[in-house]
Amino acid sequence: MTVAETAIKKGFKAGLMIAIGASFVELIQAFIALKFTWIFVENPAVESALDIIALIVFWGLGLYYFFIAQPAQPKGNKEEENSKMSGFLKGMAVSSVNVLVFPYWIFYGTYLTTNGWMQMEDEFVYTFVIGVMMGTFTLLFLYAKLGLLITNRAERLTSYVNKFIGLVFIAFGIYQACKTWGGH
Repeated sequence: MTVAETAIKKGFKAGLMIAIGASFVELIQAFIALKFTWIFVENPAVESALDIIALIVFWGLGLYYFFIAQPAQPKGNKEEENSKMSGFLKGMAVSSVNVLVFPYWIFYGTYLTTNGWMQMEDEFVYTFVIGVMMGTFTLLFLYAKLGLLITNRAERLTSYVNKFIGLVFIAFGIYQACKTWGGH
């Protein structure tokens, strides 16, 4: 959502920088989850703590977007207000808050290894997490494109609405002219 919202508000490149930062963090999170799967599997207290943290994060974000966040105002193709690095860091920060990624990758890694589809040796884990990063980036890239599409459609819709309103006023003007000069 952050990538699409940023692409709408600040342009495609700003959304793309957030996508790159978030993808980088996803690589690290997936790597940690896969390399330390046994710690999480053998310690249910860690899983419970992650569940509570996720609950707090979701409630906080939900309350923010429900009560505080303002609707996105499309600003055309304005590419960036902030530096590329701040977009990258924002992407990293937003992705870092997603604590549900650890149980997800632990479950997925356990599932793949127990079915014999992945080995927990370094070269397999490295290949897998690079694939995770590329998949995450691709999805977030599409979100940024979606934000751009929404902006373009909103601009076109605004143009059509403005033309319609203009035609209504012209029609009122013609009617008023006919009434004023034609009625006497």
